[in-house]
Amino acid sequence: MLFPLAAFASGAARNWSVVGKTSPWVNRRVDRKAVEERDSARVLAGKCRQYRYDPVAFVLRFLTALLCLAGMPVSAVEAERPNIIFILADDLGYSDLGCYGGEIETPHLDSLARNGLRFTQFYNTARCWPTRGALLTGYYAQQIRRDALPNVNGGGQGVRPNWAPLLPDFLKAAGYRSYHSGKWHIDGDVLAGGFDRSFHTRNDGNFFTVKGNLLDDQPITPPADESNYYVTTATADHAIECLKDHAAHHAGKPFFQYIPFIAPHFPLHALPEDIAKYRDAYVAGWEAMREARFRRQQEMGILNTTLSALERDVGPPYAFPDAMEKLGPGEVNRPLPWTELTEEQRRFQATKMAIHAAMIDRMDQEIGRVIAQLKVMGAFDNTLIFFASDNGASAEIMVRHGGHDPRAAPGSASTYLCLGPGFSSACNTPFRRHKTWVHEGGISTPLIAHWPRGIAARNELRHTPAHVIDIVPTVLEVAGIQKPDAWNGKPIPPAPGRSLVPAFAKEEQIARDSLWWLHEGHRAIRMGDWKLVAAKGDPWELYNLKTDRAEQHNLAARMTDKVKELEQNWQQQTASFANLLRPPQPPQSGDSAAEPRSGVILRQRSKIIFDRQNTRTETYWDGKLASVFTAGKLGAWEAYQDVGRVVIHPIPEPNHWVIEHPDFGAFSARWIAPGDRPQTNEVLRIQVGATKSQQEHGARAVVPEGGP
Repeated sequence: MLFPLAAFASGAARNWSVVGKTSPWVNRRVDRKAVEERDSARVLAGKCRQYRYDPVAFVLRFLTALLCLAGMPVSAVEAERPNIIFILADDLGYSDLGCYGGEIETPHLDSLARNGLRFTQFYNTARCWPTRGALLTGYYAQQIRRDALPNVNGGGQGVRPNWAPLLPDFLKAAGYRSYHSGKWHIDGDVLAGGFDRSFHTRNDGNFFTVKGNLLDDQPITPPADESNYYVTTATADHAIECLKDHAAHHAGKPFFQYIPFIAPHFPLHALPEDIAKYRDAYVAGWEAMREARFRRQQEMGILNTTLSALERDVGPPYAFPDAMEKLGPGEVNRPLPWTELTEEQRRFQATKMAIHAAMIDRMDQEIGRVIAQLKVMGAFDNTLIFFASDNGASAEIMVRHGGHDPRAAPGSASTYLCLGPGFSSACNTPFRRHKTWVHEGGISTPLIAHWPRGIAARNELRHTPAHVIDIVPTVLEVAGIQKPDAWNGKPIPPAPGRSLVPAFAKEEQIARDSLWWLHEGHRAIRMGDWKLVAAKGDPWELYNLKTDRAEQHNLAARMTDKVKELEQNWQQQTASFANLLRPPQPPQSGDSAAEPRSGVILRQRSKIIFDRQNTRTETYWDGKLASVFTAGKLGAWEAYQDVGRVVIHPIPEPNHWVIEHPDFGAFSARWIAPGDRPQTNEVLRIQVGATKSQQEHGARAVVPEGGP
């Protein structure tokens, strides 16, 4: 009898909502004592926040309490939708957290794991933007043009089909509000993706300035004094501000909060006090660190495998020789035996790892502040919190953005350090390879799931293979939302993800045919415990992951039939993804390449030519040059774009046709007969409806990462 009254009393207290502005958060670094002194000063100065009472929420809770006292069922309370928080780290290794074997202090994440679940075989896509696209849509990135397929446009500049909205759009129908704090790296603006508020940390080259970042998709003007700014803290500040505002003004609604920290992505930037904690923690080297982490993983029962061997000939995925010169003699671009390094190299490498650890330590501290806010507002018990990483730790070594000053303190704004392959290998313990590769080291991530009201298990492991494509169906199920069959008037294709909800209750294998990977020529498929994997340009390797997730015993030569079976499945899935974006439609018998028939669906390929005068697009239908249009100056290079199918219709104007494109809409084009190829500098214009938006859309779709 006391519980309903207590719930009513505590709930009534939460119905008082905060009014007035909160303090600026964009120029704050955590200083606990300063925060407490500031808040105390405000109280003494009479600057306490004003409160107003929400009578509607009060009455609802009062009636709920009465029903509970009367012993009547309260279906509305039982069916209360959970809040969802997904926290994503950037370039965090599989073993970096304490609860996955690491020595880095992560008490708040460890607590979530201790009171929830740890998934031991959770996967990402091996890279930043494909993972984020897959995470928020439930599709492999290649299915939504957010990573490349052979002969199909896609990648970091790819634009999602209009049938692929982000998760917040699905959640809106159930009354959810959605908040974003951190990195984006998805096509389109954040608010256009269904979020109600956003702090977009677009500047990922300097952790100590807000310059270049966006608030609700609008540029932020940096304050004159940014001495106390650190992006990881600012990200948490914004997330907490959103939670406070939600409690004050939207307490009756559930929320989805997406917190993708930049940490511990390069450049390795951390607060001096955090670096000091780890300054001498790694002087014993990466081999010692790997062995210690692997030993703890075995004690935890996380893995059943051996420890992979260091691959001393595998360095960064991209070569930047000038970076080695800028970084000086302490840099090493191979995971050589620690004993072969000079004293200067050992200290330099250990310092980089210390900064990496400091960034993760600070991220955990900030996550602790977010958790504290959930508890203050009474939302913690009914909030499903996930934590994962977008890819494995990175072996990259480069210098960009503001450059690197070797005289500056390591980890400060004037430096540009990357972890490199030695300690990246250790962070990915016990696996092989790194970010960008689709061996286990590049695609394996922790996944913590914590939900006091919905997950009864405490400190349990789940060994079912799972993937970021599973998050959307999982969230939709716990939210009680049926995914629609169409979006923007177009059918939504079946998604490959599977709900993880059955695994919340018990150790259970989530049924699926396979998991599939492709990134920059690296490719893999997992079917059951069998994994077929190959680095770009290398032959297939076959591993039994039941006992060999370290990928040390290649069975391809002995089990050729199994290799053929998995390869065939990989090829079939790859082809099906391409057909989703570019359905194969052979030309009908009798079609003339010189003049297509009305309504005929032909296969289109556009050759985008960038020269110093203009951007010319030559469009080919079934291999025959069809039309040309020019746009603005973009540079001097070539790219290709497969844009799917088009439908063409004649119009009264001579030699012109209407082209209906499935994504870009309809526009008119001048027809060019085969052989009538224009000269390089010839300008042939096409009347294009909504020219500016279509040209901008097309340019974004074709310019690859690192373009002009």
